[in-house]
Amino acid sequence: MFTKLPDKIDFIRATINQDLYHLYRVLTRKKSNANVTFQDLSKINLGPQSLMIMYSLLERGFRLPRQQNVHLMTGGLRTKLNKLKGRLQVETPSCLINSDSVEILVGIDEKKTSALSVFDGKSQVKAQGKKVEVPEGFGTTVEMGKPPAPPEPLPKAPRLIKPIESKTNLPGTDTSKVSIQFQWLRVDIEDHYHLQVASDSQFEKILEDQTLGDNTAALSLGISTYYWRVAAINKRGIEGYASQSFFTITEGLPDLPLNITPGQRDIITTAQRIITVYGKTTPGTRIMMKDQQFQANEQGEFSGTISLVTGLNHIEVQAIHPNYKRKVIWLSFYHPALSTSAMNIGFRFDNAAKRDNLDNTYTFQVGKTFCLASRFETELSLGVARLNWNDFPGDYKKEAAAIPFTAALRFMPVKGKVIPFLSTALTTYLTFAKKRGTNTSDTMFFISPEIGGGFSFPVFNTQARFEVKYTPLLKKEPFFPEMAHRIAFIFYLMDI
Repeated sequence: MFTKLPDKIDFIRATINQDLYHLYRVLTRKKSNANVTFQDLSKINLGPQSLMIMYSLLERGFRLPRQQNVHLMTGGLRTKLNKLKGRLQVETPSCLINSDSVEILVGIDEKKTSALSVFDGKSQVKAQGKKVEVPEGFGTTVEMGKPPAPPEPLPKAPRLIKPIESKTNLPGTDTSKVSIQFQWLRVDIEDHYHLQVASDSQFEKILEDQTLGDNTAALSLGISTYYWRVAAINKRGIEGYASQSFFTITEGLPDLPLNITPGQRDIITTAQRIITVYGKTTPGTRIMMKDQQFQANEQGEFSGTISLVTGLNHIEVQAIHPNYKRKVIWLSFYHPALSTSAMNIGFRFDNAAKRDNLDNTYTFQVGKTFCLASRFETELSLGVARLNWNDFPGDYKKEAAAIPFTAALRFMPVKGKVIPFLSTALTTYLTFAKKRGTNTSDTMFFISPEIGGGFSFPVFNTQARFEVKYTPLLKKEPFFPEMAHRIAFIFYLMDI
């Protein structure tokens, strides 16, 4: 439907709850209806292919010389009034209607002939200087350039045959709609019929609006509850009382049995990026999993291997069988980056926290991380370190090289893109130190326990990790009279 402002040339597409004011135009197309609600909650339903002009609802004044509330130029309307009762005026191309009714129906045909149906109260029709009083249960017509015709009784309500307060089941899982046959008894051999189907009992949400020459109709409808009514239209174009009923469309097919079992190994603990899903259902059922199609065997069993991505995986398993309702099961797997077996490269910086023989240490490490369980992993790494001694006893040089070997265990309390963790480790150093003034080297060996924590986070297609470790004071006699409290800062890149 469309609306047009009085100072505009073009119609624009209407919106839900759009405000209408004095001299606004409302236009409906062939397949549309419009509900216009006044401030007092009175309503006008505008039928298909209708054009209506809105006027102010205020009393006559010097700024509003015209009294009518609406000007219906084409199509038809039905009122459901509240406080407007007794003062509604509808102007048509051939007459002026003063209504003292809650519900009237006004229609205009292609010859500009107006037809009025009064369902309660009374209405007055004026044309060509003549007035006609139309009481409840009567209607009249007004041709262009002629006075109103004498009132006549409204056509009787047709007797509905089907569907009447019934339930219809969809025929199969591949069908989203079903054809509904509507039928009613004829009132008169020359009558036409007005069929309306709505989603509410007040017929404010009309889905179908048709004028038919026969007493049958067929519509394709989906799952829902529908309300429908039929009224007869006599040969003069006057529409009568409507008969109303409702029906429901449901999925009447039985549930399709479907049992799903993931692979034997927990996806969190496996180093693979795939999982095998096993299932059992009715034989002959078609299974769709992540754009892959499988067929259940004669025992109803099936299996499919699905590749996973890092992070949260939602996998839809859809079972389709013509004799059952379509069944859908969603499987969710969290596949964190740290659950894989990964190579890692890291740089480590150790800073002495207290008096120390060993000052700052720079270490380059490579290693491999293995998953032990859903929240635990272990790391084995080997590296090359440069040690700076501050005041080492004896005649060794201040600088020395070392080969560190680290075995670490990490615990990840939560999962997500940014994964915090706690860690404990044991690092052994095989050190080669030269004496001053000689080319000879002594080999030293010492062990450092470590405790710390950090967090890992995604970086492009890899996983990065930042970790802080604390190495407590150790005494190692006689080779090292004293070690130190040290803090290590480690940055890793993990190839996952």
